[in-house]
This record gives sequence, C-alpha cells and structure tokens, in this order.
Amino acid sequence: MLEYLGILAVVLILIYTTQWFMKAQSFPPGPIPWPVIGNIRMFRKDPQGYKKFSELASKYGNVYRLVMTF
Repeated sequence: MLEYLGILAVVLILIYTTQWFMKAQSFPPGPIPWPVIGNIRMFRKDPQGYKKFSELASKYGNVYRLVMTF
C-alpha cells in the first residue's frame, strides 16, 4: 500500500512539473526555474543582485522572465 502511495506521489509531481513548464512557454525568455523555489538560487552568490540582473539582460534582452516564489 505504501509503495503505491509513493509511486502515485512521484507521478503526480511529474505531471505537475510538466504542466508548469508547458504554461511557462508563453512567457518571455529567461532562465529555467526550479519547481517551487523558482530562480532564487541564482542570487545566492550576488546578494545585491544588480550584477546578475545585468548579466541576464545581456543574455536574454531587456525583457526576461524570473520566477521568485520562495
């Protein structure tokens, strides 16, 4: 019984993340976010953030997408 619940949980997580990434395709380009935590991991080494924002602007253009959920 417990094995089936684990398999069900993994399948539901995969379905959720697949649908989440499919919805994200209609947004502007940007780095791929992690499910639940978004792109917050990118700013660990740069606490002010301005260096990372300018780096992202040079890579993706003036308009880009960031997901900050945590």
